[in-house]
Amino acid sequence: MVYSINMDEEDFKKKLTPEQYRVMREKGEEKAFTGKYWDNKDDGVYGCAACGKEIFSSEDKFDSGSGFPSFKKALDLKEIELIEDPANPNRMELRCKNCASHLGFAIDGEEKYYQLNSASLELEVNDKDEEEDEEKESEKKSDRTGKIKSVAKNMAMLAATAAVSVALGATAGVIICKNSTPTPVPTTAPATAGKPAAAPSPVVSTRPVPPPAGGPTPAPTLPTSSGVGTVPPRSTPPPTPPVEPASVPPTEPPLPSSDGTIP
Repeated sequence: MVYSINMDEEDFKKKLTPEQYRVMREKGEEKAFTGKYWDNKDDGVYGCAACGKEIFSSEDKFDSGSGFPSFKKALDLKEIELIEDPANPNRMELRCKNCASHLGFAIDGEEKYYQLNSASLELEVNDKDEEEDEEKESEKKSDRTGKIKSVAKNMAMLAATAAVSVALGATAGVIICKNSTPTPVPTTAPATAGKPAAAPSPVVSTRPVPPPAGGPTPAPTLPTSSGVGTVPPRSTPPPTPPVEPASVPPTEPPLPSSDGTIP
């Protein structure tokens, strides 16, 4: 069969990695669940890693449980070549019809599908998806910037409100201080130079003192020449004569009766 691209093995070795060359040119197979595309869910077109020919679409990709990238159909059957596999009648070798590179197998079972090696594929992600991702990322950045600005604005407003409150409090304090009347402080007349200050005159009450309960009535206060009342000395009451105890006549002891008992 004549292939569209004319490349010798040296050209393939230069273009492919050692793993890709082993799989695609030497019909090797990678381990299941190790390839980079077996669980990939990006939208795009899968092409041949050797020549770039577009073969499969992400819209037809599904999880077959095999651990390999699996597709329900190819983009164009004219771009693939199927060769019988003598070792396994339930599958056929799948090749790129453009460069004859080994891609994987066509599985003929209850559900027919194509099972490929990740090393044989190159995914070209849709530009539309990239643009959508960029737009989403830009929207996220814009939202974060808006939130940061909003927080900064709120903090500035809080700071301004606090400053106004402090200023109003200080102004109110000044007004209260100006309107308040200071309490007068009593002062003592200074002493004349060279003379000590005169001691205040004692105040003597002329109000009569009530007598103690059960005691004699005090003598009235008489004025003296200095104008200050004096109390004359109290007279001593006469002593109380002692009381003699009453005399009690002596009693005679009782005499015993004729029967010897004392009444």
